[in-house]
Amino acid sequence: MSSTKSLSPRQAALFGTAVLGIALLCAFLVFPYLGPPKRRLPEVMISDFDLPVLDLKEEGSRVQLSDLRGQYVLLDFWASWCEPCREQEELYSLLVKETKRPGSSFGEAGLRLTVLGVVTSDVREAALQFLREEQPEYDSVFDETGSLARALKIENLPTTVIIDPTGKIRSIETRTLRQEDVFQILKEFQNTSKEEP
Repeated sequence: MSSTKSLSPRQAALFGTAVLGIALLCAFLVFPYLGPPKRRLPEVMISDFDLPVLDLKEEGSRVQLSDLRGQYVLLDFWASWCEPCREQEELYSLLVKETKRPGSSFGEAGLRLTVLGVVTSDVREAALQFLREEQPEYDSVFDETGSLARALKIENLPTTVIIDPTGKIRSIETRTLRQEDVFQILKEFQNTSKEEP
């Protein structure tokens, strides 16, 4: 004769809490990678910004968006505490290398592209440590007060903002992009570049 033991109310509550915790953890870690990229149409036009470059060697350099007019700009919003931001940095470094690679179909098309990291919701020293560890192929600026992130209504990290040569926001990607997404963006830029006079 077998006997079954039922859970006490306290054990059932603990079990339910554990299951809920695991489900929430999975939702936080896995769901950002599922499905197609989430694109949010821009609700605001980007205005010029002037932010300091985070530089491991020398301080004092600054970047203004107006200096980048005439080319495509990909803004990579990140923070050192954001684990998916590390993966995103690797992809954008790959993108930068691909556009510079001799014989690259993107480079031969004359695609003018600047990838610029934007550190937000972070502290300077932690961001500098991230740069020491990751050694990205592109510069990052420090949005210390979060003013640029607020202006663009950035709520999640990483987020990618794509700006065309006239300074208009093309799209805001509010999730971690995959390699195929990044190269699709390059192809879109390349096709548009061919159509422009």
